[in-house]
Amino acid sequence: MEYENNVTQSGQISLFNLIESASGAKLLAALDEARNEYKPLEKSGVNSYYKTGSKEHRFSTLKDIENAVELAHFTKNLHIRHQVIAVQTANGLQNALRTTLEHKESGEFISSIMAMDATSGPQGNGSQITYYRRYNLLALLNLEADDEDDGNAAQGNKGDKAAPQTKMPSRSYEVFGLDGKVARTFTDWNSFSKSIHPLDRYKHSDIWCKAQVQMLDEVRKWVNEQRKGQDEKVQKNLTKLHDAAQKLKGEIVEG
Repeated sequence: MEYENNVTQSGQISLFNLIESASGAKLLAALDEARNEYKPLEKSGVNSYYKTGSKEHRFSTLKDIENAVELAHFTKNLHIRHQVIAVQTANGLQNALRTTLEHKESGEFISSIMAMDATSGPQGNGSQITYYRRYNLLALLNLEADDEDDGNAAQGNKGDKAAPQTKMPSRSYEVFGLDGKVARTFTDWNSFSKSIHPLDRYKHSDIWCKAQVQMLDEVRKWVNEQRKGQDEKVQKNLTKLHDAAQKLKGEIVEG
């Protein structure tokens, strides 16, 4: 899968012209054939914040999705591209993530575009790009990558209980392998923290230490951004998360 940067200036390209080609019959035929050859969609991500009873909510990470579809797409001449584009809005240029599924032989394509929130640095942009790449792919390929919850998440419910009125901001936490590549992804800090211990399994790798410390620094910066405008309870929880990330970084760096 390809990842690109592109800037669309006002008056040059219409956003609507970026959605799909005039014809899509050959692309859809190839996609139907490819879907029959997709590998089982693994769910290696864990979200302990949302549970049904005592069962942790599991979901497919971006890597899970790519592993399931890449070979089938290759054999059917299908290609995925990701682009960060800047589109003109009433408030000026805004970044968006465009994911395009192309049929190489015919040139037909269809895209999914999601607007990105403004962030204060490259780390925040990087997290958003991964997040939107995942959801754009799910939308384009019509895949179900989360445990079935009978609509509870959409209705704001957490298992059998109503969700609290004050919602804690959420993000993902990556556990890296010794090669510095993402090995597992969590959306709950406690699950992430349990999975990474004992640290002795990893700390002998300088590559791992660098990647994991960078992620923890990104968490701390993200917390500082999220504190703004939150009520007292959320700010308190965010402070706990910041301190936990700082403590874990110290354990890695200081040994």
